[in-house]
Amino acid sequence: MSFIQINPDFSDTLNGVTSIVLDDLSTPIDLRNACQSLLRTLDTIHSIDENRNELSPDLLLTNGKAVNALSALHCLIDYKRTTSFIRGVYKAIKEQQKIKPGKKIHLCYAGTGPYAPLILPSIFRFTPAEIEFTLMEIIPETFHLLQKSIEVLGISPWIRQSLMVDGTQFQFEEKERPDIILSETMQLALRKEMQVPLTINLCPQLAEKGVFIPQNITVSLGTLDRQSNSILNKMDLINLKSIGGKCPSNQFEVFTIKLSDFSATEPLQEQLYFFTEINVYEGEKISHKQSGLTMPLLAFNPEKYNPCPSQLKIQYKITDVPGFYVSPIYD
Repeated sequence: MSFIQINPDFSDTLNGVTSIVLDDLSTPIDLRNACQSLLRTLDTIHSIDENRNELSPDLLLTNGKAVNALSALHCLIDYKRTTSFIRGVYKAIKEQQKIKPGKKIHLCYAGTGPYAPLILPSIFRFTPAEIEFTLMEIIPETFHLLQKSIEVLGISPWIRQSLMVDGTQFQFEEKERPDIILSETMQLALRKEMQVPLTINLCPQLAEKGVFIPQNITVSLGTLDRQSNSILNKMDLINLKSIGGKCPSNQFEVFTIKLSDFSATEPLQEQLYFFTEINVYEGEKISHKQSGLTMPLLAFNPEKYNPCPSQLKIQYKITDVPGFYVSPIYD
């Protein structure tokens, strides 16, 4: 097994986490506990939680923000997000091996944080002869923590290259194109962080028959039935799709939405929300309210308007604060 080559101080715990996460019979409690164990184990490398006051803040860029090391570490607490991406990565590697037998699979991980946690379980299941990783991180401090993690964990045989670069701008040479590109740099409703510009830039650089993870992110608008916890009057706004070689465009539709479409009576009484759903890879999906990434986000509160507008203009924009921008329209 490949885990023998990893630092023995970490191999038992990380291999145990891997076995639980990749086991289809693991319960939500099992998965939650595994993610907590992964977080505690990785934090012993740098003690990021203990030294939070010494960390640099988030890096603010013209097309979004890159979160600092502490925020990246705490993402592991969201067990549905963490386990869905770990499983998706593992399944994608297995599928690429079937498509390209005998080829060493090249996976690019953009936005690794200080530990590159979403690929660690795959290192326990594949040898360096089977897979290699390109790691991208833009924050200098986090990048240096990542280098120490690679050294301490003993995973350098799997690492093709570590790059301190902006993944929204980086260009691979033709012969260097990855078979898999992984990026989980998002908040709910694709706001603030750089998931969209990263996907737009990196997805077209996949090798032939390659795959981008996540494969699809859908954000819709609608009302929320709190009794049934169901979405009503759902209207899709954006479909960040990278399935079957299709890569997303940087052109986003401008929606002009009649509020009367969401209510039988006028003026509108119900709040409108953005809803996010994520298809990580094949059967690995994160649905409504299963994760912090898929919680409802308030889009429009009619109580704050007097009089209430008749329509809304909504468009996704890539700015220093990416996200959906909502403007009222009055007759």
